[in-house]
Amino acid sequence: MKQMHPLQQQAFATEMAAAKTRLHAGQREAAMAHLERAHVIGQAHVGPHVQTHGWMLKIEWQRRRLRAVA
Repeated sequence: MKQMHPLQQQAFATEMAAAKTRLHAGQREAAMAHLERAHVIGQAHVGPHVQTHGWMLKIEWQRRRLRAVA
């Protein structure tokens, strides 16, 4: 399986860290924006792609947006 380019890895890690920081601060909308960017960066790679979906699911569950979860 093809590895992510180092610049992609760095950008992905930066967006994921920012998303987690925002989420822990209770800023779900801002966290979701960072996750959406991380999703685009990592979408060609299974691990990062699944990771972003997991965090997005967590936020939608917290929002009680069950349609988004289903």
